[in-house]
Amino acid sequence: MLLPAQTSAELSSKEIAAKALPAVVTIEVFNEKSERTGHGSGFIVRPDGIVITNYHVIDKAHFARAERSNGDKLDVRSVIEFDRQRPLAISKGARCGSSHTVREQFRSD
Repeated sequence: MLLPAQTSAELSSKEIAAKALPAVVTIEVFNEKSERTGHGSGFIVRPDGIVITNYHVIDKAHFARAERSNGDKLDVRSVIEFDRQRPLAISKGARCGSSHTVREQFRSD
C-alpha cells in the first residue's frame, strides 16, 4: 500500500512508524499439540480482521494468533489467500475495528 504523497513528505520516518504501529501485529503459530512453533509479523488491512503476513510465517501452522502492540489478541480463523511464489499470505482474524487498519492510521480528516 502506498501512502499519499503529502503524508510521506510531511511526516518523518519516526512519525510514520508511530502512526502505523496500531496496525502492526506479531503472529505466533502453533502445532496441533498447541506448542508454539514459530512467530512473525504482519499488518491489519481491513477492520474485519484481514491480516497480511509472509507465507513462511503461517506455513505448516495448525493455528495462529496475532497480537497488536496494545496487547489485544486476534485468533486467526483461516488463511483466505496465499502465494508461495511471492511469498504472501492473507489471513482472516477476529474483527478489530476500523481505527486499527493501516489505511485508517494515515487518513487525513
